[in-house]
Amino acid sequence: MELKDKYGKLIQYAQNAGVIDLSVSESNNVLHISGKATNTVKDKMWEIYNETDPDMRSGDVVMDIEADSKEDDAEVYE
Repeated sequence: MELKDKYGKLIQYAQNAGVIDLSVSESNNVLHISGKATNTVKDKMWEIYNETDPDMRSGDVVMDIEADSKEDDAEVYE
């Protein structure tokens, strides 16, 4: 299974949530996800990641999501 498939729910959420400058790439069997989002969106992304790899044992994702200082009240739907 490719990592983009394994973490498809996470990637789709990031896209739907409007993560700014979202970048998703795979290198050396590690999925790199970066961008800028509100703390709420960032926290939800970690929650989704933990659903797929609860103990963070696989070590196949690097998330570098910068928290936007402007929290918005908009709801994001999956």
